[in-house]
Amino acid sequence: MGKRYLADVLETMGPHVDGLKFAGGSFSLFQEKPLRELIDLAHDYGVYVSTGGWAEHLLTQPDANSVFDKYLKKCKDLGFDVIELSSGFLSFPEDDWLRLVDKVHAYKLKAKPELGIQFGAGGDTPASGLEAIGTSDPGKLVNMGRKFLDAGVERLMIESEGITENVQSWRTDVVSKIMKELPSERVMFEAADPKVFNWYIREFGIYVNLFVDHSQIVQLSCLRQGIWGTADTWGKVPCLGLVQLLAHDFDAGELATARRKEAECNFSDKPARLLKPNAPKETMLLSEHLVPTPQRQTAMDRLLNALEDHSADLEQQTTDDKDGTAPVPKVARLLRDGQGKFMYIGDSASLSFLQSVRRIVSLSIGRCEFTEDTSRHSMLEAFQSSSATQTGPLSAPPSNDEAQRLARQYVLATSPLLDLFDLEEFYPRLANWVGNPTGDEDTVSSIFYLVLAIGVQVSEINQDLAEQYFVSGRQLAFSAFTETPSLYTIQSYVLISMYMLGACRRNGAFMNLGIALRAAYAVGIHRRDANALFCTRERRARERVWKSLRMMDLFLSASLGRPPATSDFDYDIRDQATIAGEQQRPQPEAQLSLCVVALCRIFDRILTEVYMRQVVSINVAETISNQHRAWVRNLPIFLSVQTERLSSKNLESMLAAAHVFGAYYWSIILLTRPFFIFRVSQYVRSKCDSATSSNDARASASRIALFSDACVYSALRCLNIVDGLSRFEALPRRLPFLINSVFNSAVVLGAAFFADYDNLLPLEEGMDKSEKFLGLFVPHDPHACRFYQIIKYLRGAVAEYVRRRNRQWMERRSKQVDQLFGQVGLTSEPSASNDNVAISHSGEQSAPSPLSPEKLATGSLSAQGPEPTASTGQSENDIWNTLCGPEGAAALPYDSTISTLTTTGIPIGCSPGGTLTAAQLGMGTDAGGQTPLSDVIFSENGLLYMAEDLSVFGLWGET
Repeated sequence: MGKRYLADVLETMGPHVDGLKFAGGSFSLFQEKPLRELIDLAHDYGVYVSTGGWAEHLLTQPDANSVFDKYLKKCKDLGFDVIELSSGFLSFPEDDWLRLVDKVHAYKLKAKPELGIQFGAGGDTPASGLEAIGTSDPGKLVNMGRKFLDAGVERLMIESEGITENVQSWRTDVVSKIMKELPSERVMFEAADPKVFNWYIREFGIYVNLFVDHSQIVQLSCLRQGIWGTADTWGKVPCLGLVQLLAHDFDAGELATARRKEAECNFSDKPARLLKPNAPKETMLLSEHLVPTPQRQTAMDRLLNALEDHSADLEQQTTDDKDGTAPVPKVARLLRDGQGKFMYIGDSASLSFLQSVRRIVSLSIGRCEFTEDTSRHSMLEAFQSSSATQTGPLSAPPSNDEAQRLARQYVLATSPLLDLFDLEEFYPRLANWVGNPTGDEDTVSSIFYLVLAIGVQVSEINQDLAEQYFVSGRQLAFSAFTETPSLYTIQSYVLISMYMLGACRRNGAFMNLGIALRAAYAVGIHRRDANALFCTRERRARERVWKSLRMMDLFLSASLGRPPATSDFDYDIRDQATIAGEQQRPQPEAQLSLCVVALCRIFDRILTEVYMRQVVSINVAETISNQHRAWVRNLPIFLSVQTERLSSKNLESMLAAAHVFGAYYWSIILLTRPFFIFRVSQYVRSKCDSATSSNDARASASRIALFSDACVYSALRCLNIVDGLSRFEALPRRLPFLINSVFNSAVVLGAAFFADYDNLLPLEEGMDKSEKFLGLFVPHDPHACRFYQIIKYLRGAVAEYVRRRNRQWMERRSKQVDQLFGQVGLTSEPSASNDNVAISHSGEQSAPSPLSPEKLATGSLSAQGPEPTASTGQSENDIWNTLCGPEGAAALPYDSTISTLTTTGIPIGCSPGGTLTAAQLGMGTDAGGQTPLSDVIFSENGLLYMAEDLSVFGLWGET
């Protein structure tokens, strides 16, 4: 960078420039005179000048202390203002690093430590190389950052490598942790990529400190000013914020700007660094501090506002919002993916359930790290690098031994849920293909490539080879896209979907599965009569592919909250007896396959009869639970003996059984989740409202409470099932099916604490098991890493709730003891520190726990796992006589009033707020007078509101 170029930049964009940084040791290439001229020119425009990471090189010299002192003296003489201290290639002890900071300050210079999580950062090492080196704990970065700030450091630099640069997928969790735990105004992020700084601004607002390329000064400044932007940021930026810009010119210098301006668009004669706006003290998403003006009422604004969580601070909102720019969140949510695009997430999705739990936590203890998670409005999605999407020559197949090993890894990670091949035929065909890759048609070769890709994905740390196999397989599958579909086409796209699911690309998996579905309908494998026209071998192959396709469709539909695209057109309930007989055949593989088919039918009913209709009634739940009991009765012998904890010593059989039982327990959680949400919400409200506490004991013995208990028991049993897998070192590195079940179970247990289920159930032990299991996959699976982080936040909220609850119980008992024996000393008032929301009103009767002894006396679910039920000839509905007692139905007017719930836990047939009057609880009212579902009046847009929109969470009071 020459003087004329720098002068042009500062003359035109000087008001937006705050600092000039020389890359690495590039300033050492200059003659002293031109270097001084550049530094003086920067100072003339009020711009500070910083060195690059040259100190690291000097510290490798034999006499490091004297060399470093000479370096600081020379920098001071030349006019440098800031000395960067990086450690990408050197490992500094903390004390030595802090002493270097003190030494820099002693020379009246400012120290700027550069922190990161990636070892070997700063050398433009490719992603594969950095991944092999490994990363450090983000907590270590945060702790070191605090020490630097305490030592007087004005601003920290965060190295981008390992976070947003040279990585397979961005580590947004690291950025969120830094922004939460360090002062945002004293942290600066490297962001020399438009996608990166666009994401930072969108997620953390216009005042986030960024460090970008000099050629992007105009682009970034316009983005902050709100006069330019991409589709996901256009019109959402009301003012110019703090920027850091990076300039590159033959390794000469790096230009940084840090601009703070008021919201008005005007010019100032003051240097950029002297303008001090009123920046928010807390880090917030951009969408949380939009300026709601009529000029900004674009469709994107409305979509973005619809995502906001206002339940925790609704009472603090002003009432002068004449434009009404914050629509109430509906049943479905629109979340941003990693590229800022809106993606639909429905009711059954894990993220929707998580959001409902956040509302419960917010109502109970107020704001916390769990409710204020900065990533709560985004959907974790990894994206391929541009080089990975380029077509080219196909990858060479591995040796036959390696190919067979990878194929076994694929089977281990997906069986029995994905059952695309007859393995007795598949392994020999794979060996033949390895010997002659061009001997098969493209769709067959694509299948082998994709199986190898999944095998590498679940067994290796380095994912480059997996991506190469995947690109080759997908390229071959695409080449046959315009041809007549076949069974091979369907298998290829199911495998593409499976790989993308494991690679944290759920939306891509969902879209590619749609291609497989249309091909399946074209081929006719969804029809039993069509399959019957083929020979036995071909018929079984077609049925096997349809079963796998249906399972993938239902899994993705349930986990993303989207309508399923498959259905059992030919299913006849009279075939159940035939299936039951077939399940007792000696072939374990065939028995597992039939178990999965039956589970698919259960999931199908839950999605179509509950979540697509957005309501669940007790009658519907009872009917589907009958189907669950029939499934348990028909379990194969080798599965029925290990329903509570896996006993096999063989990883293959244990993992296959874990997949089946994980899906089974997740189906129960999906079915009973609305009852669980309603039950916990009512209990939390009863803590703050004494008027409802008297009704809670009556509700605790209802069928609603039993379904709620079933949700918690299923979560505990699911975690018991997977706990035994942790001891296997050969466990696949990515298991999306089990990780999903474990995460949903952990969220259920975390929410159950807020209804005091932990009084009688080992919830803490279950949370430990979930954290241990997810922790195994954190280094390899971005989804597991994100879920692990969420569970950590949830456990923090649980710990705070339990602390407040125990303290309150202790204070209540202490008062009783004082009344009995007298009190010595001054009255000590309970401290209100850190208590934003009281757990309950002092002196009021606390609501009983859903698992109180009074409730258990009337009946509860067995603590044992599901057992085969002998047929006694009694009606299926007689199960309630066993659970609730012979007078169960007649003695429960609560069930008569609340016979139907929305899928987010809102009662149908009572007041909009979900509050039950005395008459509705059976006091002077006919139980037969409940509101039928057909008479329910929906909102004008035809959607039910989520539980958090009702008075249960404090929002109905405004209407």
